[in-house]
Amino acid sequence: MDLLEEVKNRLNVTWDYDDEKIKNIMLEGEDFIIARVGKTNFKTEISARKLLKEYCFYAWNGAIFSFEDDFKSDILNLQLRHSLN
Repeated sequence: MDLLEEVKNRLNVTWDYDDEKIKNIMLEGEDFIIARVGKTNFKTEISARKLLKEYCFYAWNGAIFSFEDDFKSDILNLQLRHSLN
């Protein structure tokens, strides 16, 4: 399953007509996460992929303002993992 399909699955979206909107949310999420943890491979890093899916879920549901607070520990853990590599 590709990343778009994983995100759509997390959002419970079974239709295709919102794909461009979801792709834009994904790009915003990738930018948000990379700005906090550094270069990230969302296809191979499971924790980064999980954060991206949750970011998209929050954005899709209009709750993006809560994301960073709700996922502080996940973001910090990913920052630490990146600093060790």
